[in-house]
Amino acid sequence: MASVFLNWTPPDREELVKLYIYEAAAADGPWTLIETLTEIGDYPNYISDYTTTLAQSAINWFSIQWEDAKGAKTTQSNPIQGGTSTYVGEIVDRVHVRDASLDEQVVLQETEAIVEQFFNKDPYTVPANATGYAVKNSIAKAVHAKCLYAVVLTTTTGGASSWTAGLVSMKSSTDSTKQTLANVELLLKEASRELGMGVSVVAQMVGIEIAGGLSQIVSADISRLLIEVE
Repeated sequence: MASVFLNWTPPDREELVKLYIYEAAAADGPWTLIETLTEIGDYPNYISDYTTTLAQSAINWFSIQWEDAKGAKTTQSNPIQGGTSTYVGEIVDRVHVRDASLDEQVVLQETEAIVEQFFNKDPYTVPANATGYAVKNSIAKAVHAKCLYAVVLTTTTGGASSWTAGLVSMKSSTDSTKQTLANVELLLKEASRELGMGVSVVAQMVGIEIAGGLSQIVSADISRLLIEVE
């Protein structure tokens, strides 16, 4: 038997009661259940790492699966080889070092999206050593900015008087919201420039009402500032 340390991001799902750990000699299986955990913590603070001592080999592949109180199971996680980490996992860790207050599920989703965009492939097929530290740092900046943008929008919509996310704080006034969004935009632009990516934060304009709604825009040439209405 071998001991293997595993870590993961718990799902945002209530009433989970079991965690299954699977092992396989290859990334595509076949999978063998090697351990079932019932002491997994409580929502939203489920365990996020575990050392199994029941592995057949420390360099085999491992996957996990959750089960809720009604017996419904999640899909198996993407496989990871023992003694290694995923690129996604490393970026998530870097973002949490920058700002531990961010929601882990949001950080994971934004990381998956940006890593997929940067490499143009399944983010979980990208090895942890795919790039150097500088690129990882820039991707972490981009993910951080995206997460902060989501926090600003959510908090503003909710009508809270103020919030703090890491080193960024905001009071609920129009001017401070604009300034905070501007700071987030600067962080994202810096990361995008370093990565050579076209990542941006886009705010959609409210539709323009023309002649009391009796006319509408049928075409627009933004390059020459021409708008045709009917």
